[in-house]
Amino acid sequence: MTVFSSLSSSINNNNNIYSILRIALCSPSLSVSKQSRSLQQTSSVKLFSAVKVHDEKGIIQDEVRSSRSLRQSGVLLGTTFLSMAVSIGIVEGIIDWNMVALSISASTVAFIANTLSHNEFRSPLPNSSFEVRTSLISNAGKGLYTVEKITRGSFIMDYEGEILNEEEYFARHPDGQGRYVAVIPEMIPLPILGRLSEPTYIDAEKVDKSGLARYINSQNANEGKGPNLRWKKQRFGSPGMHFYAIRDINDGEELYYDYGSTYWDAVVEDDDNNK
Repeated sequence: MTVFSSLSSSINNNNNIYSILRIALCSPSLSVSKQSRSLQQTSSVKLFSAVKVHDEKGIIQDEVRSSRSLRQSGVLLGTTFLSMAVSIGIVEGIIDWNMVALSISASTVAFIANTLSHNEFRSPLPNSSFEVRTSLISNAGKGLYTVEKITRGSFIMDYEGEILNEEEYFARHPDGQGRYVAVIPEMIPLPILGRLSEPTYIDAEKVDKSGLARYINSQNANEGKGPNLRWKKQRFGSPGMHFYAIRDINDGEELYYDYGSTYWDAVVEDDDNNK
């Protein structure tokens, strides 16, 4: 899921900054150092080497904020113009108010349905249903395995860690290299009371302050048996990232989900830039 899908031209002009930002912020994000795909693609991988980014603290954070400001201002401006156009159309008799009311009602229902589809009110499986041991993926480090059979559709677990706002995230990771960070998009992509809406960051870097989901490795449909989990990010209410079984999972299977092409493209690009 791309959180910062379009960056300012200043980021596009700096491959190192753009690559690091995409790795840290545009993915469900588990440790890149424990992933094997990039290791299989190149023999000299340094996924999170110390990259000098202008030697200026906060430059990535400033550029992310600038990008978000442009995006949210654009959404606000577009919404304002659309509202004005519809209002004028109704007054001039060009647009039927009944159709507008019907459209608003349908959009509201769709919005609520989509919101509720990402909320989770069930309890996840207990930690005793899983164990951590060496991954079956070469060079991937540890992985997460089941110790009992799990049925399709089961709510597996949440991605747990320290909840950070953007200021706290960049104070901890000034270079944008959040190795175990999941980013939950802002609740409403519009400025609120003159302030930009910000995403929520879930940092599972510290083992004692995180859950088992930090050990789930990546596998796509073309690798091995493919992923056996999917994820959904909840923006409304309590922001979170939930994992579900997409098929029956046997006792002793390692758990995988697909990190997505954006994540791996950023990893490979970053590696190429640092050769």
